Amino acid sequence: FMNLEYPDRCKIERATGTVDMNGIEQFTLLYDGNGLWQVEGDGQTSYDKYEYVSNPKIFIPVNNILFKVNDKVTVYAMNGRVSTYTIKQYESIFDDWFPELNDTCIWLKGGTDE
Repeated sequence: FMNLEYPDRCKIERATGTVDMNGIEQFTLLYDGNGLWQVEGDGQTSYDKYEYVSNPKIFIPVNNILFKVNDKVTVYAMNGRVSTYTIKQYESIFDDWFPELNDTCIWLKGGTDE
């Protein structure tokens, strides 16, 4: 069934710094699960002479993973779209009073569609 709060799926990986015998970069899996992907303009959208630039982000329902800038994020949207980004910045929230807010917001950069 679909998780209505986190309807998309995302996979977050960190480069190991090695390649396999075919020259393919190797990654360690950090997270593979539900997410809430937001691409719409949030007041930060700008026009860069040729295209509109926005600040996509994804929320995941965990707050206990230490990510790093440039970790690889692959988003599998509920509409079938697949996009790959890297982490620009993230913030994990822990709140005893409101446990439903305990999640991680990840700001994304460098998106490409597959």
